[in-house]
Amino acid sequence: MERRSSKAPSALPLGRPERVTTLLVQAHLADRTATPPNLIARLRDMEQVVREARGDRQTLQVIASGRRLLGDAEDFATLEPAFEPDLPAPASETG
Repeated sequence: MERRSSKAPSALPLGRPERVTTLLVQAHLADRTATPPNLIARLRDMEQVVREARGDRQTLQVIASGRRLLGDAEDFATLEPAFEPDLPAPASETG
């Protein structure tokens, strides 16, 4: 049985959305034929999934940056936190 090289694409950690975004955008900028023709739409979909999953701001920022680099003209959603942390009420509001 043949052993795979540690540099084989299937051996790379591709699970995190920000890593996937970075790799796809870099590949597209190097060779437009190396990525799907609908990459911007896919990134928009990925952004929506991350928002619905209450993902972190860093992931959303990486996706938005990738879309900008690819020339996406669609409005970018504000990068508000995907959820609001439970903060204690200000002292003036407690009785």
